[in-house]
Amino acid sequence: MASSPALRTILCEPTAVGYTDLELQVSKLIKPRRPTSGVPAAGAIIHFSRDWAPLRSSGLAQVPRLTLPPPQSLSTWKNYARERSDNDFQREFDRADLPNETNIIAYILGWFGPMGFLREPEIMPVLLDETLAILQAEAPSTPVFIKPHVITDRKILDQILEKHPAANVVLTDLHPSVLATRARFFIANYY
Repeated sequence: MASSPALRTILCEPTAVGYTDLELQVSKLIKPRRPTSGVPAAGAIIHFSRDWAPLRSSGLAQVPRLTLPPPQSLSTWKNYARERSDNDFQREFDRADLPNETNIIAYILGWFGPMGFLREPEIMPVLLDETLAILQAEAPSTPVFIKPHVITDRKILDQILEKHPAANVVLTDLHPSVLATRARFFIANYY
């Protein structure tokens, strides 16, 4: 007898950082969310945070659960990021034709669209432009590693970067843990 699809399905928390109630509240400020009704099909649950909403579902109370620590907290991951960082940074600096510096500023980008909790709906590109101008004035020799997200509008990003030709900007896809090995600080446009 074949097992049901639900028993062969693993429900996994979508982010290893954990999705807290506070994050959900902020998410609702950005965009109204429609709660789903019903119980997800699951033969097992993998989660990182004890606050993940599906864990409170009475329909999933008897489903076996596996709690994992966030990978970024594991010494194995931290050591891996540190060991890779010198080669990764050398490649990025070479690609950008900049000298290899031990200190950088990391800038994590997201969506440039309207945010319900900001003073003006279309302010995200303005904030990036203003921030780059400040960084160029206050830390002109420090490379700014900009990590766009897949949802970052590259056309808007390119238009903003054209306004700052003297800035030491490196567009990167390095993992934030690798960036953290040299970042004096991180800037994020809405985290």
